Amino acid sequence: MSEYMKIAILSISFILLQFLPVLAQQPTIEVLELAFEQIENTQSALNDEVQDLEGSIQKNDTDVQKIKQNEKLGYLQRQRLESLLKESQTYSIQIVKLNNILEQQKAALQKLGNKLIRNYDLEINKYLKKLDDKSLPPSVQKNHYTALKVFRGKKSAIQEKTGLQKLDRFEPNQLTIKPEDSPKKIEQKADLLKDQEDKYRKIGKQFDSRITNLKKELNLRNRIEDLVTDLALFDQQEEAIGDINTASEEALGTSLIDGADRGSSPAPGLQNILVGQKDFDFNSLSEGDLEDVINKLEVDKLKAESKADSLANRAKSFYQKAESRKKR
Repeated sequence: MSEYMKIAILSISFILLQFLPVLAQQPTIEVLELAFEQIENTQSALNDEVQDLEGSIQKNDTDVQKIKQNEKLGYLQRQRLESLLKESQTYSIQIVKLNNILEQQKAALQKLGNKLIRNYDLEINKYLKKLDDKSLPPSVQKNHYTALKVFRGKKSAIQEKTGLQKLDRFEPNQLTIKPEDSPKKIEQKADLLKDQEDKYRKIGKQFDSRITNLKKELNLRNRIEDLVTDLALFDQQEEAIGDINTASEEALGTSLIDGADRGSSPAPGLQNILVGQKDFDFNSLSEGDLEDVINKLEVDKLKAESKADSLANRAKSFYQKAESRKKR
């Protein structure tokens, strides 16, 4: 095992010992961010190790092919060939082990990311409530607005790294009752239909969850735009603020709204969006395009629920058919 790999695995042990007891309780945002960063660094080290091992295997394969080009192999050549093959096998086993660790780290990173996003949402909502108080001085509102932007930026960065959960997709089996089917066979087919119904129910819930999150995002953007407008009005009333145009442009141009201002042109390739694509960045969409995606998801949700209802009815008829054949 290389020193690089030892360091990576020691880093994993450090993370587990240092952070898991804390994560099981109520960790602060700072602790979660530190744990997220540590796991990211560990993943990077492990990926580098995998690439090095794959490079060594490739080099060994090249050397093996050169040796095999000889019609007759001497003793030293056979020894060298055997050594290269064993070495490559060892490297392959190490890669499998590293990939298993990477999968565990990926799952841990996703969980940490979800915790961070929930905490960021709490902070965002806290500052939104504070900004609802119109009696606050403009300077205090600006401070709250700046803090809100920071948490929005952090949330966007985590979402970009962890991605959206991919929605389930599957093609149901086409089941029919044949004349020669026994009651038991028909009941088995009915059970399969119930399994398919459950899968469609699950997909419908996933669509519903995605819709809820995107609606929250759309509502948040609208509220933020209202705040930007209010702050711009304050700027006009307070000469001490400075250059009004500069302040307004800075507010409207921040990543807070993720570059998706009202009236902007539709995002390229919107018509080709796969709503279940894990790495698609919904933050890049304008409000209008985001509404289009929500509408499409709502249609897909209804389709999934309708399909589940249809499968439930078919399963019921299959069970009834099985009972009737038992009475023959």
